[in-house]
Amino acid sequence: MENEIMNKKLVLYIHGKGGSAAECEHYKPLFPDCDCLGLDYKTFTPWETGREIEEAVNKFAYLYEKIILIANSIGAYFSMNADICTKIERAYFISPVVDMEKMILNLMSWAGVSEDDLKRDKIIKTDFGENLSWDYLCYVRAHSLNWTVPTKILYGSEDNLVPKETVEAFARKNASSLTVMQGGEHWFHTDEQMKFLDEWIEGKTKILETERLFLRQMTLEDTDTLALVLSDPESMKFYPHPFSREEVENWIKWNLDNYQKYGFGLWAVCLKESGEMIGDCGITMQQVENDLFPEIGYHLRKEFRGKGYATEVAKACAEFAKERGMKKIISYMKSDNLPSRHVAERNGMKFVKAFTKTVMGKLVVDEILYMKDL
Repeated sequence: MENEIMNKKLVLYIHGKGGSAAECEHYKPLFPDCDCLGLDYKTFTPWETGREIEEAVNKFAYLYEKIILIANSIGAYFSMNADICTKIERAYFISPVVDMEKMILNLMSWAGVSEDDLKRDKIIKTDFGENLSWDYLCYVRAHSLNWTVPTKILYGSEDNLVPKETVEAFARKNASSLTVMQGGEHWFHTDEQMKFLDEWIEGKTKILETERLFLRQMTLEDTDTLALVLSDPESMKFYPHPFSREEVENWIKWNLDNYQKYGFGLWAVCLKESGEMIGDCGITMQQVENDLFPEIGYHLRKEFRGKGYATEVAKACAEFAKERGMKKIISYMKSDNLPSRHVAERNGMKFVKAFTKTVMGKLVVDEILYMKDL
């Protein structure tokens, strides 16, 4: 029996304020090969609850091969106050509280409470049901977060508790994937919101959709799959060299940053039928001599080339660019990369010129530029 447990994964759910461990039941169908448990923690401070979470994870680490964390709202903050990073395979944060000091200062502002007031009185009750604590604020300031677990974040555009820029800053700092549901709230609870949440966890939240494919944000969990393309010598023959695993990770991190900075990047290309990732495609900002352009790029596993997939997603990316007000879109490639030239032409692009460009630290003199007015 013990060996059977050791071969399994555990999904550990940490609820937010007003929630309960029983909420973990919702996630069981999403992780059919895992045990799902909710932690019924008894305290509600980062130093106490963090310790409860740490003790639970340490216990489960002896019983399970891998642990996946799902944390909601302040449950995410409590989790990040536990020393558990080395024991968590990956995490899903839903409406996470990631800057507690800013939240406390906002609450103080709403209540008309100064730091001198709070320091003097230690605890102040507010009209909106929150108790402000000087000890809590001091703890938060003395204990910065150091979260290194690969993490996906779901945020609602109508979240009235956590500012979007705060979550974006955290995602950039931690190379986390951030998905924003338009119309979503801090508390995901409607049928529409829960459907979006489920698809997000399953990796089915679609950025773009075509007849046969959909595009979603990449995460660091995609490293091994993307390496089937970027580390393959044949697929990378137009690059200076195939990527190492570290370079593949850095490629994904670059795109995670692009998602936050521009609202787009290279996305995972997935088959509608199975959800399998077959490469990447999307839009990145590229310097061509003295000008900066949005560029459509793609990389597909060799067994999926020659099926029209590249043209299909490239056309969808061009439409995405047009809908967001971009005036021009480009693609560039080496002059002897005939397949990519054909994709650009089928996407309505016209040859503009040859130029030189530095790629991966090397000067490439035979790049050619295609462009399309949108």
